[in-house]
Amino acid sequence: MHVLPIVDELALFSVQDRGLPNTERINLRVLGRVKLAEFILCLGAEAPGGGFFLLKDHMFWFGDEGWLEPPYWVIIYTGPGERRMTHTNSDVPALVLHWGRDRTLLGNPSLHPVLLRLGGIATESLSKKPVLNPPQGLPQETSALLSELIKQLGGPKK
Repeated sequence: MHVLPIVDELALFSVQDRGLPNTERINLRVLGRVKLAEFILCLGAEAPGGGFFLLKDHMFWFGDEGWLEPPYWVIIYTGPGERRMTHTNSDVPALVLHWGRDRTLLGNPSLHPVLLRLGGIATESLSKKPVLNPPQGLPQETSALLSELIKQLGGPKK
């Protein structure tokens, strides 16, 4: 199991209208200053003993949204639609986004939204940049440890 830090700027507040086309949605409450582009929303099932198993190919990136601060809500409809800014019935600002799926995602009560914060990037071009001072062989203590391990295992087979 992977243990990640808790996201405390956003709260997964509720899922509404599970399994109902055009109204199924996930409600997030903004609890602190947050840049949504740093997050993805996935679907997962609870794992025995804690944590979640994430489903393949069920990920929503919030896009290059700007900063949000409390008391904002972020409402993600699972179906198609257009991004818009609005207000809730209690006049709290809300950002409405759409996952764009052609069917509901949360009709199965065993599935839950899982919010993850992104922590780094790798691309083909970034990975090909020259490394400053590339390592020249193994560090001495690592080399000694590997030599000892190879001896214990009987050395390489010829």
